[in-house]
Amino acid sequence: MIRWSIFRCPLLGSLKEQIAEDISHKPEPWLSHAISCLHKQTISPNATMIIIGLSEKDGTIGFVWLSLPDSELLAGWKSYSYLFHVFIKEDFRGMGYGKIGTKIACDFSKSLGVNGVLLATDNEGLRTKFYPSFGFRPLSSDPWLMKKIYRIPENKKSRSIALLRSVSHHDLSTIQSICGQPHWQHQMFTPARKKEEEVEEEFESVS
Repeated sequence: MIRWSIFRCPLLGSLKEQIAEDISHKPEPWLSHAISCLHKQTISPNATMIIIGLSEKDGTIGFVWLSLPDSELLAGWKSYSYLFHVFIKEDFRGMGYGKIGTKIACDFSKSLGVNGVLLATDNEGLRTKFYPSFGFRPLSSDPWLMKKIYRIPENKKSRSIALLRSVSHHDLSTIQSICGQPHWQHQMFTPARKKEEEVEEEFESVS
């Protein structure tokens, strides 16, 4: 029997070690960001949750990471959770566990009164079949980014005041996904067209 539980980062004990082993296949910079989250909870200024499928016999069978809305930075008074690192171990694939974990993450986000959930993926199958089954739609401005919208009553919407803050690993992860395709970059206040590159660009950290 598989039991799904929601844990807040940083994780503790043997569970942290299991997840660290499961994500060891991740390429950079995603691996560094995930490890940092496991140990220090720095990907999201608010909170990062991991929805984990647990089996008494096999331990972790998969997980979904969810960065909760940054209460200090809202775009047009709309707040979004960020879904990432959806992973199911090979022996448990094709059994619907990825769908279960993703649904739990989306339902959890909705219970918080956020406007929706964002994610980024370059996998064609996930973009056209898997995530659309949950109501995700691609953003016309960016083929990698997808968004699921919730219709939340006014009295249940999360509200906050937009403030300047330091750049988090969550921000850099999102920006990196965008840099993997053609994009514009400002250099000394002059916009320049950049080609897609699998390299990490330099960003200035705001203190």
